[in-house]
Amino acid sequence: MVEAVQLVFEDVMVGGPPPLQLELATVPLAAVALDPNNPRLRYAKSATGKSAFELLFEEDDTKKLKEDIKRNGLFERPFVRRTTLMNGVSYVAFEGNRRIACYQQLNAEDPSNQLWQNIPVRILPPSTTDRQLALMLGQFHVAGKLKWNPHERAGHIYQMAEVLKMPDDEIKLCLHMGKPAIDKAVASYKMMMEVFIVIDGGSYKTDVEGKYSYFDEFFKQKDLREKHRSDPHFAEDFCRWVGEQRIPTGADVRRLAAILRDGPAYRAFVSTAPDNGQAWQAAINSLELSDVSQKSDFFKKVKLLIKAAGDATMGDVSDAQKPAGRQLIRDAKARLDTILKQAEHA
Repeated sequence: MVEAVQLVFEDVMVGGPPPLQLELATVPLAAVALDPNNPRLRYAKSATGKSAFELLFEEDDTKKLKEDIKRNGLFERPFVRRTTLMNGVSYVAFEGNRRIACYQQLNAEDPSNQLWQNIPVRILPPSTTDRQLALMLGQFHVAGKLKWNPHERAGHIYQMAEVLKMPDDEIKLCLHMGKPAIDKAVASYKMMMEVFIVIDGGSYKTDVEGKYSYFDEFFKQKDLREKHRSDPHFAEDFCRWVGEQRIPTGADVRRLAAILRDGPAYRAFVSTAPDNGQAWQAAINSLELSDVSQKSDFFKKVKLLIKAAGDATMGDVSDAQKPAGRQLIRDAKARLDTILKQAEHA
């Protein structure tokens, strides 16, 4: 007599009813493959040519997780999709690539240990749609506690908006993000993946790892966004500057607009060899000659004061008529007059 096997299911609501019915099972580890299209691996794999397993184990967090699983066991079952091949049933990771990679490494280190020959998983039903998969990953790793890195989150938002064409309201609800933040993430990732890695025959494709911060900072800067809208070739120029390492770090993109506005600084930036940051330093040196606020906190504050005066409202003018308001303005004027006289007689 063959004993019947009782299947165990878990219902999960994703994007409205009916719920997904996930099968809880323990499957042979050898039948489970990592997902190379996972957002945290997608562009790194294409840039480096490394396997998903190699990329995951370059991260210290994966090594720490492996030791935790070895000591304490698996805390959360990975999600997998079942596929049927000529040689039987196999599974592809959907969520939990790191946990599966840890099991694979533990099995490689101790192949005779039964603990690492099978792995508990949640098996997604065949009816699961791409939209439901995207919503699940968004809830786990963009809106949830187990957040991906910024470029991984942006990659998933791009997938939802540009590839799956999901409505803005659905993305906002799933990710708990406003539309401006969603638009910025999509634009940043789109420039990186659709311009940076393809221009000039893919010359910079292998350098894409770690470059997302440049594009993220680009779309934070109003002046750069406006130039991007008005000049169809500016995105390619910017990507080449990043690829040629004319801009040392992502944070330096914040100063790029000032360089573009200043003729001598711009010419130094584009004509100097980029080796060892020379082009950037030449541009900054030139810029500081023509704009002292670039290196002086005092003059940065003076510019802010000038802007505040230019933006003064009728209410501010009314307050300036009061004794305290008049005194503040007199004090500011007196201090500035003193500095100006000292400079003129130096």
